[in-house]
Amino acid sequence: MEILIHATDYNRTHQSINSELLGMFGNAKEERLSEKEKDYFMVNTQYMEKELLGKIQDELKKIDNQVNNNSLPFFNIRRFPPNRIFLVDHCTKISQYRDEHVLPKVKEFYKEFKRDYAEAFGKFIDPSNFENYNRMKSITDHFICDYDNNKDLRIVSDQGIDLKKFLDFSKRFYGSFIFDWFVDNFTCGLEETHLMQDLIGYMERRIKNKDKTTYKAPKMVMDCGHDTTVGPIARYMSSAFNISYHPFCEFACNVYYELYEESDGKYTVDYYLDDELLIDQMEFSKFKETMESKYWNDSYADEFCGKKEDTYIGISKFLHKHSKTLLGTAIIFCVLF
Repeated sequence: MEILIHATDYNRTHQSINSELLGMFGNAKEERLSEKEKDYFMVNTQYMEKELLGKIQDELKKIDNQVNNNSLPFFNIRRFPPNRIFLVDHCTKISQYRDEHVLPKVKEFYKEFKRDYAEAFGKFIDPSNFENYNRMKSITDHFICDYDNNKDLRIVSDQGIDLKKFLDFSKRFYGSFIFDWFVDNFTCGLEETHLMQDLIGYMERRIKNKDKTTYKAPKMVMDCGHDTTVGPIARYMSSAFNISYHPFCEFACNVYYELYEESDGKYTVDYYLDDELLIDQMEFSKFKETMESKYWNDSYADEFCGKKEDTYIGISKFLHKHSKTLLGTAIIFCVLF
């Protein structure tokens, strides 16, 4: 009843959550079996070889009366409600917005890469990838992971590339993807509003039920996601509270929100980004008011995201489809003129 966990459905996030739970409950064990329960042997031996049965019995003796050694007390696994995360993924006009606001910066990165690294990387990667944003994002992301994990990167260094300098470029490029392209100071409101509403809701229910233990008001909520989870949260906090955010989401980056009841009965909130305290003992009412000031209501989000036919992508397809007709019409008008 005290802990609620959200995780994306990936093996690595499930591993992370299990590691957290082992750290918190590693010494927790279920009640020991009574001798009567232990002797109630429920193994189907009819088709089992005696040798295998003997091995099983030996293992059971080692466990003794203990059930599920180091089992973790969590249950009630179900899907998270829709429209809670990655709202920008379903926003029709977000690509147009990104092109208008981020493309100049991306082109500067392309220019820097072409000047310093393209010739060397072109010896083992198809150069057509070097101005493909998704491919460049993948190249830099994988390089950072390989560098941090001490992988053999001689295929890169043998081409004369300084690994540390390219690491710096990769972090700037991929950091720009998280904090400028995926969301920015404005679109973080679209991405984070529902999650922040949930956060405030958890805090309010905890205050209301401060002396109770109930599923409705967990004492801890853990969200296990990705850099595209932490990044937009940090961007939202930066936008709402005019505080800093870290330009790159390092391995195991995290945010913490801590709600405290002070001695005078008031409630305060602390906020940490990668263990850096950025909000210290802000009164809850002020914290809530500031958070709500950056919310996007659903009507505004729908208006911003628009429909497919409203985007220049839709327009360009129309022009492409009718280009011959339009060209012929233009020629006729020119002749008549």
